[in-house]
Amino acid sequence: MGAILSSLKKFFLDNKKVVLAVCAAAVLIGATVVAINVREQRLQEAQEKAYTTGASAYSEGKFDKAITELEKAKELAPGDAKTHLNLAQSYEAKGELDKALAGYKASIKADPKQPEALYNIAIIYKSKADIANAIKSLEAAVKLNKEFAAARIALGDLYVINGENTKAKEEYEAVVNMNPYGVDLEEIKQKIKVLK
Repeated sequence: MGAILSSLKKFFLDNKKVVLAVCAAAVLIGATVVAINVREQRLQEAQEKAYTTGASAYSEGKFDKAITELEKAKELAPGDAKTHLNLAQSYEAKGELDKALAGYKASIKADPKQPEALYNIAIIYKSKADIANAIKSLEAAVKLNKEFAAARIALGDLYVINGENTKAKEEYEAVVNMNPYGVDLEEIKQKIKVLK
């Protein structure tokens, strides 16, 4: 054991410059990692603040402020689905449908399992008279959430427009069978009756 310690001591004394350089490099690497972590934490905090401020402004009907803050949040975290979703809703509220559509699509790209975003995409497509893409979006929304009554009703309505009455009836009947709160089932039953 003494021979090993003696060998190590000799190695360190003979290679002082190398040992000091390695130690200095280790210290620099450690400091860099700490600095990166601090920077990432500050960016995350800034993104969360911008997102919260934007979401709050949206809920207060201050859409310009919401857009400004949510755009900041998007720059800081470009892959955050909820930021894209809220930004899209803000643009939609202002009537900027192309920007809203792009935002909803970015939200879906970041998190594909968002039936509400798909529903909103369908509503925009319908307003642009793009029935085929509206149907495609609603079908995807219903596939993700079979209990999404509003999407099923909208899908049924689009099937009627498209002349696909059998599919429309299936959607309306699914809604009646769900018996969802807040839906006028008599109106849905009337739609089914018209299709018979």
